[in-house]
Amino acid sequence: MNPTPKQTHSGKGDNVTGDQTKIGRQANLRDGSRYIEKLIINNQEPIPPLLTTPPFIPDIFEGREEDLQAVHDKLFAGEQLLLLVNGEGGIGKTTLAAKYWQRYADEYQHRAWVFAQSSLVDALLTLAQPLRVEFPGTMLTTEQRLAQLLAAMGNLDEPCLLVIDNANDIQDLEQHYPALRTCRKFRILLTTRITTFEHAETYHIKPLDEPDALTLFKKHYPKHKATEDDLFKSIHTAVGGNTLVLELLAKNLAAINTDEIFYSLAELLQDLQKKGLLQLPQTEKVSLASKDGLTLKKENPVDVIGALYNELEMVVPLDVDEQTLLSNLAVLPAENLPYIMLKTLLDPPDAKVFSNRLTRLAKRGWIEKGQLDNATFYKISPVVQEIIRHKNKPQLLSYCTILITTLIDKLDYQPGIGHFINVSYQDAAIYSRYAEAATGCFHEADDSLAILYECIGNYH
Repeated sequence: MNPTPKQTHSGKGDNVTGDQTKIGRQANLRDGSRYIEKLIINNQEPIPPLLTTPPFIPDIFEGREEDLQAVHDKLFAGEQLLLLVNGEGGIGKTTLAAKYWQRYADEYQHRAWVFAQSSLVDALLTLAQPLRVEFPGTMLTTEQRLAQLLAAMGNLDEPCLLVIDNANDIQDLEQHYPALRTCRKFRILLTTRITTFEHAETYHIKPLDEPDALTLFKKHYPKHKATEDDLFKSIHTAVGGNTLVLELLAKNLAAINTDEIFYSLAELLQDLQKKGLLQLPQTEKVSLASKDGLTLKKENPVDVIGALYNELEMVVPLDVDEQTLLSNLAVLPAENLPYIMLKTLLDPPDAKVFSNRLTRLAKRGWIEKGQLDNATFYKISPVVQEIIRHKNKPQLLSYCTILITTLIDKLDYQPGIGHFINVSYQDAAIYSRYAEAATGCFHEADDSLAILYECIGNYH
């Protein structure tokens, strides 16, 4: 593979030293103007193959081998380089994309994974730093910055892989589809709840079939008894095979029944039925699974997760500190978050207690925990985020006080100049993205949020 040149976009001077050479490129902008960018090429520093932190790769992966191959075939078929992997929340879109990222790593020269928290453009612009794109000191519009970034992406060796996770805004996709189409060096995979998009191929993720779902369930909950198989199958049907629901059921049962079964699947079903969910016909018994199987009414997986959250709170309650931690994760981006970053953002008084708290939440399935290069990462599902924010709405702002204070401190700046006092510009980009994600989750405001909004504005 030929070394990929370092690309620096700068409005400073025209002097080029060493092995560097300068070229000019013009970009047509949507407002009819033209922007002339200056590219400094340094052949001694190639762009690394891994452009971003890898996604969370699950340890357990069942029943999706054919899906992996189908996604790969679609990405390499003809001129359609953009693929929407769609399905309902919690069905396994991100998990499939992450496994694809891992499985076919050797077939791509460069790989990038971004999370569409607010918009596709904001997600794409997070690639500026790894691609060494430096924007001129003069004020540029978002579209102008995007034009520079796309030019840098076009200079890489192909094929490259770009995964955009959680891209659910159809208007945003329609607006920026032409820009994505210019990334001819990239195969672009979007995980989305958008069902149809006329300009791109789609691949719909179907629920795991019963045998694979049961295998997955038993791997998360080894104490599952065969006598409850029929009951599991009925629940599988009732929740539409939603992977997230089944994993939450399994992980919570495993966390409760560590030494012996104190709280069975049948008992959990009975308790959920008290919430008006997963109802059996009046003639059926609910305590034991019959040989003929059970028939449950279909339910919205989000409603089931919400009821499960409430029910398990009565069985094994989350304490205030766990609720607070989960609420903070619910307002941050639903992406791989390093333990060190979480520790910085939430400033716990006791790091060991904080680490154990995260691990307990992961064991119960409310968050996921993974390792990468001896570093620990945590991730929360967007579906779980929605539920946590809703359940804790009255206390959400107070639960996130330390997070807001930390972000204000990190984004503090010199009045009149705007230079960051406590962090570099590169780090400020990360903290600003976290701040934008968090501020969009609160339904009330106070002075601290007003200050944080001001800090975000200064960053931009």
